[in-house]
Amino acid sequence: MLKISSQAHLAKVVSDHPGVIVDFWASYCRPCMDFKPTFEGLAHANKNPKMVFCAVETDKVRDCAQANQISSIPTFHFYLNGK
Repeated sequence: MLKISSQAHLAKVVSDHPGVIVDFWASYCRPCMDFKPTFEGLAHANKNPKMVFCAVETDKVRDCAQANQISSIPTFHFYLNGK
């Protein structure tokens, strides 16, 4: 699973991979923390090299959260061929 460090990093990942799943989360968010092991398990079990799982810690990567208009967490974005 990739830890996204900026909006530019996320944009590069989305442009470089046909399938991208992004988890926007924060450490203080109980539902985020409850779902985190499931998301990490899915990422670890993924055998498709065209699919990548990413995580954006919204408190630390604020530019990415703002650019993607994240207003509540957890939020998941799914990209297929850049869209």
